[in-house]
Amino acid sequence: MIIWHMSSKPNEPLNSLLEEKAINHLRQYLPETFFQSIREAKAKNKECWWADGGWHFGQGVRIRNILREVVTDQELPTHNWDDYYIEVIEKAIAYPQPMMIKKT
Repeated sequence: MIIWHMSSKPNEPLNSLLEEKAINHLRQYLPETFFQSIREAKAKNKECWWADGGWHFGQGVRIRNILREVVTDQELPTHNWDDYYIEVIEKAIAYPQPMMIKKT
């Protein structure tokens, strides 16, 4: 069985301000039960939790669309949330509440 997997991380990381906006938006938009379910999925399959049960093509689409509400694909270095959303989710599950965005 072949499991689809992102072949590599993007060459250019997500800008920290965009990353903070995305993490905050997920933390404000989604219930804590969502983040707990991701923690549990990661405990079972640390590397490819998002590939189990078609998650990438179901819930993953929903999450990418939620992220596009605050950061468009065109703002991303690769112009594709597929390259960044897993990392953003994984960072978001580490925060118990929305992060404070520093204003510059």
